[in-house]
Amino acid sequence: MIRSTFFIIQVFVLITLSLAAQEKTVLVEKTLVVWAAPDNLLQRGGSALTIDDGMSRFDGIVFGEISGGKWMAGSNNFSRTLSNQEAVPGETAVKDEFVRIAVIYGAKTISIYRNDQVYSTYDIEEALEFDAYRSVVLFGLQHLDAGDPKNTFEGKIRDARIYNMALSPEIIQSLIPGETGNGPEPWAWWDFNKGGHQDQMHRFNTVRFTGNTYLDNGCLVLTGGGSSMIALNEGSFESWDPSSSVPKTVIKNTRLFREKLLADPYRPAYHFCVPDDRGYPGDPNGAFFYNGKYHLMYLYNREGSGFCWGHVSSSDLLHWRHHPDALGPGEGDEGAFSGGAFIDRDGTAYLTYWMLWGDKGIGMAKNIDSNYDYWKKFAGNPVIKSTEWGITEMMDPDGREIHVGSADPSNIWEKDGKYYMLTGNLLVLNKYGRETDSPAGEKGDRLYLFESDDLENWKYLHVF
Repeated sequence: MIRSTFFIIQVFVLITLSLAAQEKTVLVEKTLVVWAAPDNLLQRGGSALTIDDGMSRFDGIVFGEISGGKWMAGSNNFSRTLSNQEAVPGETAVKDEFVRIAVIYGAKTISIYRNDQVYSTYDIEEALEFDAYRSVVLFGLQHLDAGDPKNTFEGKIRDARIYNMALSPEIIQSLIPGETGNGPEPWAWWDFNKGGHQDQMHRFNTVRFTGNTYLDNGCLVLTGGGSSMIALNEGSFESWDPSSSVPKTVIKNTRLFREKLLADPYRPAYHFCVPDDRGYPGDPNGAFFYNGKYHLMYLYNREGSGFCWGHVSSSDLLHWRHHPDALGPGEGDEGAFSGGAFIDRDGTAYLTYWMLWGDKGIGMAKNIDSNYDYWKKFAGNPVIKSTEWGITEMMDPDGREIHVGSADPSNIWEKDGKYYMLTGNLLVLNKYGRETDSPAGEKGDRLYLFESDDLENWKYLHVF
């Protein structure tokens, strides 16, 4: 399952927007080299080595994205990637067999070498210019804004390096893992056998691991499913906690981030936008009105935490103030997907949400202060239990098996002393209703109606 740690890079990118005075290096012509052993040849879209400029642009050594089992030069929007890969040979390496893949980025040409042989070569309009000290180096994850972080490289990496020039074929053929040989020094170099996870050139020595990533027997081991190593420029990330004084670099970069957002001509200025980290696009959830205030929750992936509900309120639907996050990982779940809210007759607000991950189900929470700043999840969550991800299998009164959605509880209300909740059917539809011969009762969109006397015990009634 996806974990928010797969996206911890978002905050790093913001902080690297402005750095203390350092050597400035621009990479245009360059060479990426990696000794890699894919664990399987069916994996799709992961990268053995990527350099990303933090602004949604990247170059990388990617495996199996356009054509399964084939190496390619990955790039933002495939702008420097060979689109027709019919003539490119498929990889044949068996498990734990290392191959040397080198991608040479010339001014107008990209050449890829597998071991000593030309793998592919083609023309491009122009090479991408990197501000090298604002860039991030990735192993496993294809790039910072990868849409599906599950598509990460699965295998071992023995040696990886970046050169700030286009190497000649002769130099490529002379390269040996763990040695610089007679060629130029790498600009960045990870010899995982000698130096562990540290860059031997001492440029990218702030390192973060995500997923099940580790060093073993002189190799970086990437296990797929979001496993990655992220290396940042020394000094580009400064950690701190809210109880300590705010570092000057954080204040400076916060100001720069705010100014960047204000200068963005495409960012809506009239409507509310998710202000930080990653929204998808920030599902509006948990909306309610009470005592002259509109409250709005929104789904976002909080760096270092998980999927949370941000919370804002407004008296006019134009000007918004922020509250602490209403929901986040913990107390029986690993985060929250979409849901709803309502105000009971005594002014208590209740939230319904889809608990992450797996066969958990529907959770609930209620406010514990008059400003709706703080919320407490129900001790008995899930109040509607899933039997698998987003689906609850049960028996109807006639003893027949039925499938009910236990995802996205986006409507809840009270009427005549009873509480009612609607849940969504995407997972039920995906499993039982997509085929042409699927039962008529499983096809198409639908909602499921539940009823309760006390908000804790829910009974399924029927399709709504």
